[in-house]
Amino acid sequence: MCARRKQSVIFKIDRTMNYFLLAETDFFRLINEAGDCNMETAYTAFATQVIELCNGGMDMNLTVIALAYIEIELQHHPVRNLSEEKREIAAYVSKALSFVRKMQKFLATPQVPPLISANNGLIMLSYQDAYKIAESVHQGQQDKAGGPYIDFLQNVADYLKNKGESEDVQVLAILQDSITSATKKTPDDMIKMGVPADMVDLIQKMTYHKNQAWIDEYSCHLMEKGVPAEDATYDAREKDFVRFVETLKDNPTAAKAKSAILNVLMDDKYIHRQERRELKTKFRLKKYKA
Repeated sequence: MCARRKQSVIFKIDRTMNYFLLAETDFFRLINEAGDCNMETAYTAFATQVIELCNGGMDMNLTVIALAYIEIELQHHPVRNLSEEKREIAAYVSKALSFVRKMQKFLATPQVPPLISANNGLIMLSYQDAYKIAESVHQGQQDKAGGPYIDFLQNVADYLKNKGESEDVQVLAILQDSITSATKKTPDDMIKMGVPADMVDLIQKMTYHKNQAWIDEYSCHLMEKGVPAEDATYDAREKDFVRFVETLKDNPTAAKAKSAILNVLMDDKYIHRQERRELKTKFRLKKYKA
């Protein structure tokens, strides 16, 4: 390559890096300063600029190099190791890293769907990536039938796939039990593993935590009305679960992913016929469909 041509390419690369990393990107300025400004607005602007980079007609090789550089900057940014009070900023860095990696995969995929905005469904993890994360999270964990829990979750995702549900729903289904006492994973752990922060928030909302104090109070109320203790406790637990279900009905994706677990649990492999737990599952499933 002649010296002039080489100099021209270097100039284009430097200009690309400066524009999308430093000069015009408030997101990097904010995280470098560890500021308290509106990180969501800064992140959206950053994601929009990345999309413009991918859709702007720039030479593909330069675009790939720019994305790789951005990925490295985000992956090794010191803000990810900051103290507790800066956790929100670190979460947005991880969210941005996940987004950039998603764009890299889109560029490498033939006939990529149009990239429209930073907030569309394309930001979600691929099912392949979600499976790897779930496999790690649930390593050694067993389902109610004694098999690997990851196989149970895959059955749930396969159930949704066979029903024609989108990949986003399948991804959420296989990750939905990640933040529980059984896995000992925290929201921060999941973000560090590559799950977008907004998806982690949704997983948290889908994680059922029984309200034992409410259950005890409600079961006592039923017993005062003459309901046998066993039935009162059972009904109180179901009522508590229904209250939880009500919080998911406004999010069709979450409701589909959670109800799919209940459908799979109806299989005799997991719950034998005539068992009380099968009746419990049917009751819950009916409430999801209501």
